[in-house]
Order: sequence, then structure tokens, then C-alpha cells
Amino acid sequence: MKNFCYFTYWSASLANFDARFDVRDINATLCSHLIYAFANIDPLELKLIKYDAGDDNGSLTNTQGRYFEFNKLKIQHPELVTLLSIGGANGKGFYQIVANEASMTTFARNVAIYLRDRDFEGIDIDWEWPMELYRNKFTTLLEVFRQEFDAESLRESKPKLLITIAVAVGDDTISKSYDIPQISRLVDYIQVMAYDFHGTWSRVTSFSGPLNSRLSDSRFNQQLSQHWAIDRWISGGAAREKLVMGITGTATTFTLVNVTNAGVGAPVKGPGKVGPYLGIEGHASYYRVCEMIRKGAVYKFDDEQKMAYAVLEDQWVGYGNPESMKAKVQFAHSRQLAGTMFWSLEVDDFLGKYCNDGKFPLLTSIYNTIQELAETSGINLTIRSKPATQSTTPVRCGCSFIGGHERWSLYTTMILTGLINYLRVKFV
Repeated sequence: MKNFCYFTYWSASLANFDARFDVRDINATLCSHLIYAFANIDPLELKLIKYDAGDDNGSLTNTQGRYFEFNKLKIQHPELVTLLSIGGANGKGFYQIVANEASMTTFARNVAIYLRDRDFEGIDIDWEWPMELYRNKFTTLLEVFRQEFDAESLRESKPKLLITIAVAVGDDTISKSYDIPQISRLVDYIQVMAYDFHGTWSRVTSFSGPLNSRLSDSRFNQQLSQHWAIDRWISGGAAREKLVMGITGTATTFTLVNVTNAGVGAPVKGPGKVGPYLGIEGHASYYRVCEMIRKGAVYKFDDEQKMAYAVLEDQWVGYGNPESMKAKVQFAHSRQLAGTMFWSLEVDDFLGKYCNDGKFPLLTSIYNTIQELAETSGINLTIRSKPATQSTTPVRCGCSFIGGHERWSLYTTMILTGLINYLRVKFV
């Protein structure tokens, strides 16, 4: 099994020093694939450009910037695969790119050059979302990328550049956006973004990425779970060996209506208060949760959905802890998937400062579970050597601080994108 890990360029410039996460903080041992999010699309020049000034200095002789530091990780980890992601919440450039096949071809060729010059081994396409108007265009875009990358490999006598895509989980969005059998044939991996099922728009306490549906409560839409989403992609014709189940380390926070009613499904006034690290209402990192528990938050584990939650006064936070990560990897293995994906590195307790469970407790749980499954079932393991033992006495929750260390404007856009995606299904 593989573990794809996202690094976000904006995480290095967060206001709170403890929240800043840069390339030097990455533990590449825990990931088979590292994905840099994001590069920008120049729809007029039909090429990629950097999002942030710190990404790339534009020189091919005196190269500097995070792209190059990112790919230098392969010196110490030669089996590591690095990808560059495009799109995301600000993926409007796709509309001009797919105007015709000629523009798609030019774009794909320019992307190949951009990736090779910066030592990336593939592209991750995150178009949110093609929908009916662009469904066929999206398939054609992938066909063009496949043709151009294959041709470039033959022409340059180099390994083929990989193509991965990040895809939706809402039933309506899936049906309208994707020709699943066709795209499954064209790409190397399909990363199912199996989170943001609930969030700031929700009217009751709930989890962003629950493994299982909440069958015990009829108010909850039974399609809003990782279990359901993965099975939907499989039944739609996706090759299991190309499917990757997305997992988020970001916690969802709410402000309770009544502190005496604080279980899953409790009424809320709205999103949780802005925290000290991410600075975004309704969201927290794993290490923030650990900090809350140290301050007296009451922790509980919800066995039905394999998620944890903690309550501190009127603040409710739902999140995945190491126990959650283990259950999710085991499920992915039971479905014979290619592996898991983690969004995103900076929301784990990367300093090992807050959770008393070593550095990267969430990712370490994912890694260790894959390792255990490899030893017992003989599955292919592409994650490398076992990390050094890390631990003292863990905080009871195994908590993580919730996160999406996105800049506010970008993160707001992402929240709205998720809301639009799921308005087509019933929310609680």
C-alpha cells in the first residue's frame, strides 16, 4: 500500500510560529508519494506558473525555492516519488485550457517540461469540479495528458510522468463530473477526497471525514462517509488498484447551543471559534486538539464512525486520532485499494510538542498500520524503512490539531467549494 502526503505552500507563512511548516519539517519516511500543492495555471500562455514567490526563482542554472528543496528530499529517500498538484479551490484556469484539443495539447507539453525542469515525477490534477458542462472535456484532457506524457517518455528515454487526479465524493457530483471507467483507464491513481462531508455549514456536531455512515441517527445522510464514497467509486467502475482513499488531519469545530447536549448530532450555533494557530473559524489542527485536552477538554471516541471528539466549555471538536487512522487504513486494505492519501502534513503534530506521542502521530499511525498489514498479508509496501520509535505517554485522545493551514482567503474558497459540492445531498 502507498501513502500520498500533501504539502501546502502556504503553511510556511502562518502567523503563529508553532504552526509554520516548511519543507525542512517533512518526514519523508512516512510517505511513498509527496505532493506539492499547488502550482498555478496560466490560461493565456497555456503553462504552469508558481503560486508563491518562495516556490521557484525561475532559474535553471542557480535553482532556488521550495520546489527544489522539496525534490532534494529524494537524495536521502531515493524511492520517494514527488508530484506537483494543480487546481484546487482556485482552479478556474481549467476552463480555458479545455477550450479545444489544441490548447490541451500545448498545455500538456508545457506541463511535462515544467515538471522535468523541476524534478517532479508527475502531475496531480485537482479540478473542483468539472460537472456536466465539462465532464467530457475532463476525460479528453486526461487522454491528451496520457498521450503527451507517453510520447515524451519515448522521445526523451525517460520514465513516464505519472498522472493522478483528486476527485469528489458527492453522488451527484460524481455522476455529473466523471466517466469513471474511462478516467480509470487513463490515470495512474485516483485520489478520492473522502472528507469535508460536514463542516461550517452543518447544523449539528459532526465529523469532516468519518469512516462509516451514522446508521444510528436517521438525521444523517448515509452517503456522507468514506466507506460509502469508496464503494461508490468501485461500483462506478474504478480500478481498485488505482483508488486512493483520502484522509484529512483537519478537525471540525462547532459552538454548542447547549453544553449539556454535547454528543455527536448535538445542535450548534455555528462554527467553532477562531483558534490560535490556523486562525480560521470551524477548523483546527490535530495539535490544537491535544492542547485543548491538556486544558481540560473531555475526550470521547465514537466507535460507530471511528472518529474522536473533545468538548471544552461550548467548543466541540471532531477529528481523527491515531486509532481513527488505523481503522481507515485497515478499511482501505479490505477494499484492496492502492493506498491512502493524507491532507495535509502541517496539521499533524509535526513538532511532537503537544500530543506526547512523538512527531507526526497521525502519519506514524498510518505508516505503522501499512507496515503491519504488509507483514501479515504480504501486500506490496512502497513506504521505506521503519521510522525510529517515538513516544512517551500519549495524550489520551491521541489528538491532532485540526488543520488546513491555508491562508484565509484560499481556505474560505475551499470551504465554499465543498459546500457547493454537497448542497446536492441532504445535510444535517
